[in-house]
Amino acid sequence: MKAEERAEVARWWMEKADRSLDAACLLYKRGDFDFCVNRLYYAAFYAVSAVLVARGQNYSKHSAVRAALHRDFVKTGMVDIRFAKLYDHLFYSRQKADYEAFTELDPEVLEEDMRQVTEFLAALRALLQKRFPIEERKNGPSEVKREG
Repeated sequence: MKAEERAEVARWWMEKADRSLDAACLLYKRGDFDFCVNRLYYAAFYAVSAVLVARGQNYSKHSAVRAALHRDFVKTGMVDIRFAKLYDHLFYSRQKADYEAFTELDPEVLEEDMRQVTEFLAALRALLQKRFPIEERKNGPSEVKREG
């Protein structure tokens, strides 16, 4: 794949990551916490996929994307380890929410996850900017305010 094609695909994945984060915020507000964590995980997955494709790496398995995040970005110091821990946490939380009956998720933990995913996407977007300048997002994710 040529550099301009990789740039286009990377931008597409980042936009999908942004849309997934927006969806997570809306689902959180509705109290659909299992679907919220699903979208949070996919926001992170799509963003990592964007950076990988920009580097000419393309994986079809979630485990391969996760391994590449740890190997190619965390171990090299390009991405803070806290984001890899967040990714792992979201990976397992999504698995549990998607495949285990009666899974309950803590809204306060999810609220913090949303904040961290927002930071993670910003960090990955900065990595992409170095390789392929991307248009900055005009507005951030939907703001989340828990009623309580």
